Amino acid sequence: PDYDPTSLYIPPKEFNNLTAFEQQYWNIKRIHWDKVVFFKKGAFYELFETDADIGRSELHLKMTDRTNMRMAGIPEYAFSDHASKLIARGFKVVQVAQVESKLQAAKRIQSISSPPSSKKSSSTASPKTDSIIARGVRAILTRGTLIDEELINDPRSVYLLVIKEIEIEGANTNENESILNQSELRRTNGIGACKYGVCFVDTATGEVNLGEFEDDIERSGLETLLHQINPQEVVYEKTGISRKTLNLIKNRPTAPMLTPRTKIK
Repeated sequence: PDYDPTSLYIPPKEFNNLTAFEQQYWNIKRIHWDKVVFFKKGAFYELFETDADIGRSELHLKMTDRTNMRMAGIPEYAFSDHASKLIARGFKVVQVAQVESKLQAAKRIQSISSPPSSKKSSSTASPKTDSIIARGVRAILTRGTLIDEELINDPRSVYLLVIKEIEIEGANTNENESILNQSELRRTNGIGACKYGVCFVDTATGEVNLGEFEDDIERSGLETLLHQINPQEVVYEKTGISRKTLNLIKNRPTAPMLTPRTKIK
């Protein structure tokens, strides 16, 4: 019941058998399982395993077996071009950068391996990842959160919509149904009137709009809003949105990216 499709569980025994670089990679990839991770290595960005498969099928990159994992790579300068293509096709992208230079890494590693003589060395070994260049997530890129001009292909406003749906108690009740059944039908199927809280943002310009409105059974108000702002990404509450509302969003001609969240206040 607690399954999270956006993450990956790696048993500790298997994780400990990985190399330092593999551990560093999987520490990031396992919490971004639903995204394509571009991993910086020197002057290149590399894709591994399932992401390498996506790189081959979507970007026509050449695969290599030079490592223990399936891998495809691109030069650093080509990142924006390849990332924008994946984002336009509905993928979420994670950009992982090196957060220190080789010289900084060498000094840090030396300080770990050669503690001051006045202090006793710890008997606990440092994590494997301490022995390589440190890397971290620089950006998470989606269709509704782009701010870099190199990644934006549309001159029009690109909106990210966050939506919260609340049923209107007592609206469109059926005397032949129990109160419990009516509530469940409204929540799941959206057969009753409702109220929406919305926030739509253009992250490239910083434009933010907040509002709320009551809607009818047909969701006419929401349909009008979707037509006006044409959101490229919609964030919604996974268990708090009716099927009718979700279908209305899904069936938009532009097929917005859907981002479910556990709770939206």
